[in-house]
Amino acid sequence: MTKVYIVMGLSGEWSDAEYWEVSSYLDKGQADIHCSHCNKIVKEMSEGDRGTKRNPYDPDMRYARNISYAVTEVPLFDHFDQFQESVGL
Repeated sequence: MTKVYIVMGLSGEWSDAEYWEVSSYLDKGQADIHCSHCNKIVKEMSEGDRGTKRNPYDPDMRYARNISYAVTEVPLFDHFDQFQESVGL
């Protein structure tokens, strides 16, 4: 089964937590590279920068506390019936 690796942005905590998709890759290594670049830029920003500076690796970055990035893996299906088969329906 083909997997897709999605670079996700995360910010906030508990009730104000927010998640967004940044990009997707068929190669996990490429997703990890992109994720690493996003995290590097965020770590270089001060709290004051986060409302004015943009992350060139994530043009839709949310400006909030505790911004980080991670890679998540999901299966890729061509058709819905493939998904149904994969879960025994």
